[in-house]
This record gives sequence, C-alpha cells and structure tokens, in this order.
Amino acid sequence: SYFTLDVMQTAYNINLKRTAAEQYEQTTRINWEDLKEGDLIFFKTEGPYRISHVGIYLSNNKFVHASSTNGVTISDLAEPYYQKTLYSMGRLPALSK
Repeated sequence: SYFTLDVMQTAYNINLKRTAAEQYEQTTRINWEDLKEGDLIFFKTEGPYRISHVGIYLSNNKFVHASSTNGVTISDLAEPYYQKTLYSMGRLPALSK
C-alpha cells in the first residue's frame, strides 16, 4: 500500500491514503475490459473479508506491486494466486481522462 501511495505521488502527483482498503475507497470501480495503465488492482490476500494488497496495472496483464517476499516486482494477473485473490479494479478520479 505504501508502494502505490509513493508511486502515485511521485509519478502522477496524486495523494493516496495509506492502506489498500482506503485506496480502494478512493477509486471508481472499472471493468476488466476497461483496465488501463495506472489503474489500481485490489486483492484479498489475507482471507475473504478485507482488501489487503494493491498493485498498479501496467499493460498486457502485468501489474507492479510490493511483495513481502520479493520486494517490488512485476506479476501477471493470469497467475493462479492472483486469479484467486483478485477482488476489484479501480481508477483514481484524477486519471479518468
């Protein structure tokens, strides 16, 4: 969550809140087919009840995120783990052009 906060502040001059769940509340939900670079991808990695992880969509099914085991990394949304834990996708109002 701090990774997305830092990237969005640095790259887009957008202020995000601290947690993945708070960042989710700052976005407008979007559909899979509308996903574009800079959109946020939200996951429930710690069970079904709370949003606990967030990444930034790049393109071609890839997203960048901070992994507790691998540091900042690029992953593929087609990976079974991410398919299983994917919760929602959102766009920040400042990026809705």
